[in-house]
Parts: sequence; C-alpha cells; structure tokens
Amino acid sequence: MMKVIMSKVILKLKCKCIKFITQLFINQPITSVDMMKKKNTRLAIREIFLNQLAEKGGWT
Repeated sequence: MMKVIMSKVILKLKCKCIKFITQLFINQPITSVDMMKKKNTRLAIREIFLNQLAEKGGWT
C-alpha cells in the first residue's frame, strides 16, 4: 500500500516538474547562457529548475 502511495506522489512531483520546466522555457528560451555553458542538457535543466525553485521558495 505504501509503495503505491509513494509512486503516486513521485508521479505528481514529476508532472509538476515537467510543467515547471516547460513553463520555465516559455519564459526563458532554451538558448540561455546556462544551456550553452553546459554540454549536459539534463544537468542544465536540473540546475535551472533548482535555482528557480529556490527563488520561488517551493512549489507553486
């Protein structure tokens, strides 16, 4: 039972994360300096995401 709940929570977080990133790219183009600097796109997305999250102070 606990596993099912956890997977649902993780799924919700992933959804929020994806929405957040797409929203972020609408406001901030992919050709940002952060992306150019890093060859690993996924890492850059994560870093931008975490920075934005820190600025906003949690989920919106």
